[in-house]
Amino acid sequence: MAMKLIYIHQYFNLPRGAGGTRSYDLSKEFVKKGIDVTVVTTSASLSTLVEIPHNKLWVYTEIEGIKVWILNCPYNQQMSIRRRLLSFFKFVWFSTSKVLKIKTDAVLATSTPLSIAIPAVFKKLFQKTPFIFEVRDVWPEGPIQLGYVKNKLLIKLLRWAEQFIYKYASYLVVLSTGMRECIVSRITNKKLPPIEVITNISEINRFSDISNKINLDIELSDKKVILYAGTLGPVNRIIYVAELAKMLKELNLMNIVFLIVGEGSEKRKIIEYCKEQDILNLNIFFVDKVPKQTLPYLYSISTMGSSFVLDKKIKWDNSANKFFDTLAAGKPVLINHKGWQADLIEKENCGYVLPANPDSKAVRDFASYVNNEDLLKKQGENANKVAISQFSLEIAVAKYMNVFSNLNILRQRTIINN
Repeated sequence: MAMKLIYIHQYFNLPRGAGGTRSYDLSKEFVKKGIDVTVVTTSASLSTLVEIPHNKLWVYTEIEGIKVWILNCPYNQQMSIRRRLLSFFKFVWFSTSKVLKIKTDAVLATSTPLSIAIPAVFKKLFQKTPFIFEVRDVWPEGPIQLGYVKNKLLIKLLRWAEQFIYKYASYLVVLSTGMRECIVSRITNKKLPPIEVITNISEINRFSDISNKINLDIELSDKKVILYAGTLGPVNRIIYVAELAKMLKELNLMNIVFLIVGEGSEKRKIIEYCKEQDILNLNIFFVDKVPKQTLPYLYSISTMGSSFVLDKKIKWDNSANKFFDTLAAGKPVLINHKGWQADLIEKENCGYVLPANPDSKAVRDFASYVNNEDLLKKQGENANKVAISQFSLEIAVAKYMNVFSNLNILRQRTIINN
């Protein structure tokens, strides 16, 4: 009998939509392995991809063998904090009810938000179903250390909730060794479940297909194009890119341009800064977010891909899709922080690490690097090798299959003991 898996992801997405597709890619491969996968999600990322009547609370569909329950529950970054919180609570309430009704052998809940684990915890408490909690971001520790959460009572409550979830999880999956170390170092007095590191995925096959082209209406010939494709939020620190573009202009290094693709709460402010510095559409260009299946083409016309974060140690442990997409596209990757990704770039010679606060010399050194075509070609080849050997979809699936195997052992033991 096939193993049954409930996969809870509030922002489940498809390649023809904009955003990450980790859950889709994994689910599709799980189905190929004979696993009966049921995804429980919201309309947040699927509203333009799947027909969702406004008068229906739940919509059921099947996508390439994946069973999908979609809660009619809009969410976006432009909503007020109150509306976003209501969206979280709505999903927790109704998804818990839905998950409890579905027969399954295991539950995989992938954050963020932290509340995504609540339906899985209830399934474990009431029906003894083992669950895996996939930690995509160290939450709430990240927002706490960044100063976004300051109320002491709330901090205490959130940390208690995190420990409560870890207590009942059968397995933790984290996206980097740094995340694992952060959790282990903080939850010292609590028993933790087994922890497996399964990074984000370099989708090599997807990024070899550049047929989904887009007309940018931007003249990029004879330019070294640095692509950033992702969210423009406070944590991503894309103002850093604008400041870098300004310095390049001041140094008359104008053959290097930045192509920023995406949306986010900081976008308007950054564009205004670029206007003030007279660099908008000169050496920095902004494009609205595009479907994931269009990204390979954008990488193909770029010199490098990039990923940026705030200069905070807690963010060095991130496992951003942008980093892995760049490797999959066979392009050198540019970052501005230390940590495991910087170590990988240095070890494998597949990109460049800028300082968090570059001076004129650092910018000149970077410009010299970007114009070294032989080095860039070699680093692109290295990036592709790293994607295949360390971060392929096959590797991630194999690790998850091992987790499921271990969970099946745990499930059988529970049945025997009862």
